[in-house]
Amino acid sequence: HAGAQALQVFESVAVDSLTRTQYKEFVLPYLACIARQFKDECKKELKIECEGDGVGDSEDDVERPRGESTPLIAFSRGTDYALEDLATETHYDCLGIDWTSDPKNVRERLAGIAKNGVDDNNKNNSNSNNDMNYNKALQGNMDPCVMYTDISTIRAEVDKMLDSFGTQGYVANFGHGCLPDMDPEHVCAFIKHVQQKSLEMNMKNGP
Repeated sequence: HAGAQALQVFESVAVDSLTRTQYKEFVLPYLACIARQFKDECKKELKIECEGDGVGDSEDDVERPRGESTPLIAFSRGTDYALEDLATETHYDCLGIDWTSDPKNVRERLAGIAKNGVDDNNKNNSNSNNDMNYNKALQGNMDPCVMYTDISTIRAEVDKMLDSFGTQGYVANFGHGCLPDMDPEHVCAFIKHVQQKSLEMNMKNGP
């Protein structure tokens, strides 16, 4: 509540060390625990605000409608197979995907969950929550190595990425982090073209 507009939890090593079964046993429960505890703390803060205790009324606070907690993003590298579990068993608002995932495929898979929820056979009873939001935003998924190419290639890859994701319920980003030797001008070109392309898409198609 100290001014963060969003928080992200990174899980970048399981793909190199764990099987899918081990991921579900040793990683997923802790990612879920982090999100649940964070959301519970946000609820406490929001309750204080609603009671008029003055918390959140500072001019320095991030502007956010009352009743909304800070958005929470989960990024789990290389674990496309776990997206359904992350969508149904955790309280993250947004799921980050890396460049190995197909955005359209992920959209379709998660759209079915958002529409239908989780059936009783697939629901994890130990983590069943009436306030679960299955309508997850997505983040990603430019291959960071594209930054080693030229600016025209970067722009072309941004076009492909945004055409795949659309502009709604989406945070444009890399599919992992920057490396120290990447040209800052290329990263800047990525950001600027995301902004320009998104504006053009929204003006053409509506938000």
